Amino acid sequence: MATYAVIQPHQFTYNGQVIFKASPGKEESFFLEAYRFFKADYPKFHKMDLFCQMGFLSAWPIVPKHRLMAPEKTGVLLASKSGSSYIDQNYYEKVFANADISYSPAQFTYTLPSAILGELSIKHNFQGENYFFLQASEHLDLLRDYAKSLFKSNRLEACLLGWMDYYDEAHFQSCYAWIEAEDLKDLDNIIFNINKNRLDYGKAPIN
Repeated sequence: MATYAVIQPHQFTYNGQVIFKASPGKEESFFLEAYRFFKADYPKFHKMDLFCQMGFLSAWPIVPKHRLMAPEKTGVLLASKSGSSYIDQNYYEKVFANADISYSPAQFTYTLPSAILGELSIKHNFQGENYFFLQASEHLDLLRDYAKSLFKSNRLEACLLGWMDYYDEAHFQSCYAWIEAEDLKDLDNIIFNINKNRLDYGKAPIN
């Protein structure tokens, strides 16, 4: 059965129901607070940038803990408009503002928006098709169509679909859906309802 999760500033919803809200006055980040709420044991989470943390948490409540399908038949299809532009800009400003600071390749990793594919695949043992698209539209239609072709060609039996964008601490949203082969006949309606029910997140313009 298809399930979906949405993250936006201050709250986390699962199948349209709020399951977590940020605590007023807490100094730690919303993502770190959510990570602790879900008891998501993954030490590398603390090294991720905020864009990647958001994507990692979005999958947590909807990926089944016990799956019957083979890992090589489980895929990840993600999309974004801004990609890793937030961390790109921060990285650029820090590197060129202070010549005395040295940066490791690990810090550079998260200037690649597709880094989240690797983190999700490691944590959940996804070994099937995985793609990260940059697109202007915020809907999941492209991902839906691509997933259909992969299911119909028997390359996938399950798939994590997701849209994600992070502009700053007040403007971000992700929407992830877990789709299995049995959902294929209703996939158009499933994605239509997810697109319709997502909430606006006050996105900022990209300069």
